[in-house]
Amino acid sequence: MSKMVTNPEGVRRCADLLELLRLRSRNEPDARGYIFLGDGETEAASLTYGELARQARAVGAWRGAHRLRKLDVPCTVIHGALDPLSPAENSRRLAALIPRAHYVEFDGVGHLAPQEAPERLADVVTATSTTTRQELR
Repeated sequence: MSKMVTNPEGVRRCADLLELLRLRSRNEPDARGYIFLGDGETEAASLTYGELARQARAVGAWRGAHRLRKLDVPCTVIHGALDPLSPAENSRRLAALIPRAHYVEFDGVGHLAPQEAPERLADVVTATSTTTRQELR
């Protein structure tokens, strides 16, 4: 079975982060955490600490790589070359596990491709959906 790239130190830090978010969400239920684009200055999202904790928990709990081979749909896996959160190897592996997937890497883009490169993303989605419609004919 293929495994995604993992970093034991990162897993420990993720668990520490999750615990910190849980504590903060209890103590400051309305406080918000901010996610920034790759430039470190542009705000991309604002989530409560509880929302951030739920997101971190979902990421840490995912164990579905074995199911990806069963997907029978066209798929495009997009990765930002400057993504500080997810290694590009994980996205390449994801694309390799899905039978009808292809991999696209956006240069100059971090973790939030929809906010950082909306036009490029729209072009890729349009190309994928056009290919899918042609396959169905």
